[in-house]
Amino acid sequence: MRKCLLLLPLMLASPALAQQSALPDSAAVTAALEAHPVVQAADARLDAAKAEARGLSVGPHEAVLSGTYARRDVREAGLGPARYDEYEGQITRAFRLPGKAGLDRKIGAEGITYADNMAGDARHQTALRLAQFWWNWLDAAALASVDRQATANAESLLATVKRRMSLRAASALEGDQAEAALAMARAAAARSAGAEAIAKARLVAQFPSLPLPVATPEVPMPDATPDRPCPLPHCRWGLLWKSKASSRSTDARSPACRFSDNPACPSRLPRPQPAPPGKLSRCGRGCA
Repeated sequence: MRKCLLLLPLMLASPALAQQSALPDSAAVTAALEAHPVVQAADARLDAAKAEARGLSVGPHEAVLSGTYARRDVREAGLGPARYDEYEGQITRAFRLPGKAGLDRKIGAEGITYADNMAGDARHQTALRLAQFWWNWLDAAALASVDRQATANAESLLATVKRRMSLRAASALEGDQAEAALAMARAAAARSAGAEAIAKARLVAQFPSLPLPVATPEVPMPDATPDRPCPLPHCRWGLLWKSKASSRSTDARSPACRFSDNPACPSRLPRPQPAPPGKLSRCGRGCA
């Protein structure tokens, strides 16, 4: 039962996540948790509590066998010296007051219960830490994959622009813009690749006994509904994209915001209104 509870943080995202390939093997997770220093220290404290409980149950009052030996010389008048060997042995045992033994056993049992609860909490916290490092690695790997694809798209775009320039269908400015976009994409890909390497290194450092797949597993997108949103960490990139799109629509420098009715636009302009029939404005096209 405890092992099932330890795997709960990894399976909490969705009821069907246990059958998905994005999660590590349950046996490997259990072995990694058992090998973690925090869990091993908690188990050692539990063993110490059990030993202390056994000592309290037995108590320090045990039978003690002791003995002494002495040699005595006696001189009596008219008899001369006499030598005697003396031996003495005794068995003693102290006793606890009435009810003291039961209290000692109860104290030992309470100590075991406390140590067992602390060991379970240590396993739970370690499982949460494993889940965090695991999802951080998958999150960083997914972002790095997106940035690599963006770099490939920028390279293809630059090749297309150069082809158009050779046909005199594009200006040099467009070529410079494509090269700048490619450089920015490569920089973002390098940053995301570094973040992925750091996340993987942290996972390996914390749980060296957990076998990692050669290729980073892809996290499938679960079915999300308005009443049950996507629970996985990597879903936030979709929300982030929507947030960026919304912020672009309220950017004062964007064309969509210049003539928008959105009150969030700080410097919006009124939309052009058509001129009345028969009246031409300065532009000559009937715009107000």
